[in-house]
Amino acid sequence: MCIENFFLRISHSILFIITFLLPQKTKADLSDLERQLASARKQLEEETLAKVDLENRVQSLKVGITVQCLIPSDITFDLMSGS
Repeated sequence: MCIENFFLRISHSILFIITFLLPQKTKADLSDLERQLASARKQLEEETLAKVDLENRVQSLKVGITVQCLIPSDITFDLMSGS
């Protein structure tokens, strides 16, 4: 009888762990993963905006260089000096 009670207690302990503790850990893990995902999405959005901004700046610089190459330097100087 003593061994049967021992195994019965172990069975109840295992059932308790499976029923109550593991789902709580899983819920906590899921919540943590959801926070990490939200953070990663925010970081991706910020980096995407920064990338677009840099691409726009590069495009503006390319246009500026192209204009400077097409206009003779003496005219460019006059335009810049306002005369």
